[in-house]
Amino acid sequence: MDRTATENAYWDRINPVRRTPSKLHIATQALFRLIKEEKSYHKELQHQKQRVERLKAELAKGINVDVNSEYMIRQEERAIAQTEAVFAPLHKKIEDGIKSVQEELAYAEDPTPIDELENARQALLQARDVLGLPPINQDDY
Repeated sequence: MDRTATENAYWDRINPVRRTPSKLHIATQALFRLIKEEKSYHKELQHQKQRVERLKAELAKGINVDVNSEYMIRQEERAIAQTEAVFAPLHKKIEDGIKSVQEELAYAEDPTPIDELENARQALLQARDVLGLPPINQDDY
């Protein structure tokens, strides 16, 4: 049974052809995920430090003091140290992600969609910012 042009247009609209993600797209999304993870750890670290400050202030003022107060402060400080230990390996993964995206850009197929190239550029800029590296020239993308 053949479909009419209207039926074909409708069918194409509700069932768009999904292309397989390119290696560049996959590498870019992985780099974005690592950047998001790094930001999440920074936020968590900030909250942990604020909690320790609050607990120390309460202990100094004698508010909510019990036998576990000093133990809780030590536990929170241990959690801070563990969170800070995550950054070195995570930064290494981000550096590897930058290299991966740059390699995929170098070997990208000729008709690479503009939005994919722009996403890769944004990922590289954000990753370099996270690592504290200076931005690179537009020509390097």
